[in-house]
Amino acid sequence: MQENHRILSNNAVVGIVNRGEAAVRFIRAVREYNALHATNLRTVAFYIDAEEDALFVQEADRSVALSSLPLFASGSGSPYLNKPLLLEGLLGSGCNAAWVGWGFVSEDAEFIEMLEEAGLVFLGPDSRAMALLGDKIAAKDLAESASVPILPWSRGPVTTLDEARAFSEKIGYPVIVKASNAGGGRGIRFVHTAADLETQYRSAQEETRRITGNDIVFIEQLVVTGRHLEVQTITDRHG
Repeated sequence: MQENHRILSNNAVVGIVNRGEAAVRFIRAVREYNALHATNLRTVAFYIDAEEDALFVQEADRSVALSSLPLFASGSGSPYLNKPLLLEGLLGSGCNAAWVGWGFVSEDAEFIEMLEEAGLVFLGPDSRAMALLGDKIAAKDLAESASVPILPWSRGPVTTLDEARAFSEKIGYPVIVKASNAGGGRGIRFVHTAADLETQYRSAQEETRRITGNDIVFIEQLVVTGRHLEVQTITDRHG
């Protein structure tokens, strides 16, 4: 928010496209920011009916039930993933900006582009950066173009079992089948031998399809005894 306060007015309204702990943390951060910088940023929380008494709903400056919006359709999946509904809520409640936290649409470049086209400020990277780094295949291509060493991989999506077999043999077992645009360890399967490949490949595709709506996966070498080191980056429209 340190950079984005230069874009938003001191009394801007920020819509929270998240729930629970994530939303509570942001609401409290906004209050602290207002106290430190003499601003009057306000928050709008969106919620489903079952969350009416939730802490984040009570803590926000204003709360809007997603079921009250014209585009709401009962039984059509999670409202927190319904991008047209979320955009309708943001615009209808007078929001100037949106904060998405983690999960849900936090890595959805299409949603960020929708916000940009509607003239809303997204508190985070622009849609182009989101699309580039949210897609693991595109991110690996970017890393290679920047001469960053990476593990041997399929160098693109693997769309058939025959391709999966060929790439796995070329890379050498064990390998990992990984969803291109899922997160949180989902859409990932370890394959230790050729006999395991078909089951694990199809399982990874199935989970990826369920989570993301597509079944795009790739294959790379599995590091069995390595440590997981994660690098966090903070990016906004200023760089």
